[in-house]
Amino acid sequence: MKIQNFDESIGRSILIDITNQMNAHFDPESSFIQNEEWLSNFLAIYDQTDLPRDTLVAIDEQGEVKGYTGLAKKSNADFWFVDVVVSPEHIGSTLPGELLEKGLELAREQGAPAIHIGHHVRFASLREKLEQLGHKPVESSWYVQLEDVKSAPEIKPSPNVVLRKQEGDHDLASYNDLYNEVFKESFNFIPTTVDDLKANEETIERTKGEFERWFAFEEELMTGFLILQCSNNPDQKHKGSINFMGILPSHQRQGIGSALLAQGIQRLQEKGCTVINSGGNEHVKPAKKFFHKFGFTDVADQNYVAYAID
Repeated sequence: MKIQNFDESIGRSILIDITNQMNAHFDPESSFIQNEEWLSNFLAIYDQTDLPRDTLVAIDEQGEVKGYTGLAKKSNADFWFVDVVVSPEHIGSTLPGELLEKGLELAREQGAPAIHIGHHVRFASLREKLEQLGHKPVESSWYVQLEDVKSAPEIKPSPNVVLRKQEGDHDLASYNDLYNEVFKESFNFIPTTVDDLKANEETIERTKGEFERWFAFEEELMTGFLILQCSNNPDQKHKGSINFMGILPSHQRQGIGSALLAQGIQRLQEKGCTVINSGGNEHVKPAKKFFHKFGFTDVADQNYVAYAID
C-alpha cells in the first residue's frame, strides 16, 4: 500500500465515499450521508485546512484509494484534529495504524500546537495502535435511546419555565453565546460564531433532516436550548434525535432541562417519530442520568473515544 499526498486529480468524491463506507460499517442505521456540500461546509468551518497539503491517501496496487488521514485546522482553535478513515475491508488490518503514524508525522512537521484524535469504540486496530504509541483516551461519548416514545414518563415541567421555538435568526446571537458557555469545558470545544452555526446546521438539515431549536427563557435571558431532528432517510422516518441540549450553569436544577426534554419528546412524537436517540460526553455524566429519568437506555456500542496528543 502506497501512502502519498492527496491530489485534486484523485477526486474529493473518493474521500467522501470511503468516509460513508466506514461510517455505515460502524453505524449501519445512521441516516447521515456525507456529500460534496458537506465537505465544502467542513472546509469553510475548518478554514485553515488545505486538502492537498493536509491529506494523505493510501493507494493499493490496483490504484484504488483505500483510506486516508487528514488534518483539520480552524483559525480560532489551539489544536488540530487528525482523522483516520479506511474502507471496511481494511478496518482490522495494519493500514489504520500506518495512516495514524503518517498523520501524526505530518501534523508535527507542520508544527501542530496540539493534536486531538478520536475514533469509534469498535475501531480496535486504531485503538491498539494508539495504545502501542503510549496514548490513553481522555474522553469518551455516551449514547442513549428511547425505544418507544409512548413509554416516556410524564414529567410536568415547572410553570416558571418559558419555552419558545426559534423563529427566524433573531435568537441566534443569544443561542451562540449560550452554546459557547455550556460547552466551553468540552474536550474538543472550539468557540463558534453565528455564521458557523448557520452554515453547519443548514447543511445538516439538508443532509440529515429537518430540525427545530427550542429555547428556555427567564424574562429576556436565554437559559437553555434543545435541538431536535427527524431523519430524512425514507427507511428511518420513525427515528428522531435530540442533537444538542444545554442549560446555563447558573440555572441548572431548576426544571429547565425537564421542560425542554419533555417538549422535545412531544414534538418528535407529533412528527411521527417512535424512537429517539441522543448522546453526550463523559464529562457531563449527570446528563446521562437525566435522560434515564425519561426512559432512555444506554446504547453501549456507539461510544466515541478521544485522545489528546502533545
